[in-house]
Amino acid sequence: MVKVIFESLDHSKQLHESLLTVSKKKTEALKENQIERLLECLVQERKHVAAIEKLEECN
Repeated sequence: MVKVIFESLDHSKQLHESLLTVSKKKTEALKENQIERLLECLVQERKHVAAIEKLEECN
């Protein structure tokens, strides 16, 4: 049981760290006015948020 909890927390941590990376890329795309890159980041961000929500629902 404890192992499952640790694995779930680790997965959540990985998703949040990855989301932070996407967020930083999105900020840079905004600063540089790179619309295509910004749109790609938004898609990635939505996927990360959906995965995080799904993970939280399962727990």
